[in-house]
This record gives sequence, structure tokens and C-alpha cells, in this order.
Amino acid sequence: MRSLLVTALLVLAMPTAEASAASTGPALRVTSVDAAGALSCPERFSGAHEPLLFIHGTSYTAEQAWSWNYGKVLPAAGYDVCTVQLPDLGRADIQVSAEYVVSAIRTIAQRSQRKVDLVSFSQGPMEARWALKWWPDVLDLVDDSIMMAAPNHGFAEADFFCTPSCVAPFWQMRVRSAFIRSLNQGDETPGDVAYTSVYSRTDQFLQPNVPTDGTAALTGGTTIAVQDVCATRPVEHIAMVSDAVVYAVVMDAITHPGPADVRRISPSVCSQSVMPGVNQADADSDRNSFYQNAPVLLGEHHTPAEPPLAPYARSGQ
Repeated sequence: MRSLLVTALLVLAMPTAEASAASTGPALRVTSVDAAGALSCPERFSGAHEPLLFIHGTSYTAEQAWSWNYGKVLPAAGYDVCTVQLPDLGRADIQVSAEYVVSAIRTIAQRSQRKVDLVSFSQGPMEARWALKWWPDVLDLVDDSIMMAAPNHGFAEADFFCTPSCVAPFWQMRVRSAFIRSLNQGDETPGDVAYTSVYSRTDQFLQPNVPTDGTAALTGGTTIAVQDVCATRPVEHIAMVSDAVVYAVVMDAITHPGPADVRRISPSVCSQSVMPGVNQADADSDRNSFYQNAPVLLGEHHTPAEPPLAPYARSGQ
């Protein structure tokens, strides 16, 4: 009788397949080989700070997006910087791209034995938020999610881009897309993660951008406009990845518990154009390259409609 009771208790204590699946979220469709190939990290983690995962925007490679700015400056300051390459230059279904982010977070946390800080730009916050929304184990592995120019509630111009067809992420970043509705249903800032969204009121793509209910704002998170620090400062979309004020907000979030706090940002940053350690010529080159190449890259690989929501998102898993 005793052995039967012990066996019964052990069986009850063992997690079922359903419970295990619920704790880790949906099974990844992306192969481990592809996910590993998309992740770039230091050979060894120093452990001096929480590791950083940078997530790029549409029509970029990770190297193009980050190697000349944060990817150059932060390792020199002792930070462990990782990047993830989204499939098809960020032109694939965001739900698929998010799986690369899920795998990257798990790998970095396992290798570093620390929580991960996410820094994302433009489309990148969509992957970051989707990963945190649907994969509970990943939610526990992230300390900060810092978003630059994030179309958290969609951006109005996507409707224009998608007439009659466009790349999959633009379908998904429309204001009334099924993806955006699913992303923002329920808690917009789940878990014990510090959410910081930094944007510019002069961003030509991030519209609408009114302070309280604009696309960059997140219920439960901290939203900071560049102009909250420097009232008359114009910063367009691509310049966000090198702007000195944006950098100050990002570093404030990384170096303090919780989200960034605009009260800690020194007004002296308003006299600087680009972040410390970055050459203005490199920033200009990046911006010019984007506007030269984007029409071609965003004119390819079109889909006629928004990709369907994954089963887990349709069922509200």
C-alpha cells in the first residue's frame, strides 16, 4: 500500500506533457540549426552586465543595423552584445521571425546564466513583444525590453504600402491588422519585465504619435519621446539608432532597475547629435543607404494578404 501511495504521489508531482508545453509556450517551427545560425554573440560572456540582444528592423541585416553604433560602442564599454538576424532581411512573417528571438533569448540566458536585456528598433519590437506574449519561459528570462520607434499599435502608412500588396510585416503592422489586435489583447506589458518605449514625434513613419494613445505607447510601460528631453529636437525614423537622446534613454534603462526615467536624462545631451563613439558620417551613410535600398528591398517578396495568425494566437493559448 505504501509503495502504491508513493508511486501515486510521484505521478501527481511529475509535470504532464500539457503542463510542460504550457510553461514553455508553443513548439518552435524554426529549426535549431537555423536559429543558431541567426544568432551572433561573444565567444564568452564576461558577466559584468546583463547580456544585450539587439533586434533590427525591416530590410536590414543585423550587421548593417548595429555594427557601427551600439554593436561598436557597448562591447568597448564592457557589455556583452548579441544580435539576431531576422529571416529574409526582416521581410518574413513576424510570427516566424519572433521564434528566432525566442531561441536567441533562451540561448543567451543559458550561456550567460543571467537575464537578458532586449533592445529593438522599428519592426524589432514586434518580435520582442510577440516572444514575451506567447512564450512564458522566455518572459522569465528577460529583465528589460527597450524599444526604439516601435509601432506597438500599428502605423497608419502601412495601409498605403499594402495597396494592393506588400511584405508580410507591413500587413501585420497595419493599425487594424489581426496581428496587432492579437498582440495588444489583454496585458500589453506582461511579466516582471521593465518596458521602455522611446520614440520621436517627428518620426515620419511612427504615426499616430500623440503622447497618450499613439502607436509607440504601451499600457503598463514607460513611454518617452525624444522631445520630452529636448523639446525642439527633430529626429526621423532611421536616425533613432544613432541619436544621442535615444542612446541616453536606452542606457538609463540598462543601468537602472526598472524602465528608463526621463528625469534622470541630463539636458546637456541636447547639445549632442549622435551617440558617443559614433561618427556623424556613419550615421548619415546608414540613413542614405536605407532610403536608397529600401524601395528595392521592400518592393520584393510581397504577399497578397496578411499571414494568418498562428493556431496558438487564434486559440488564445
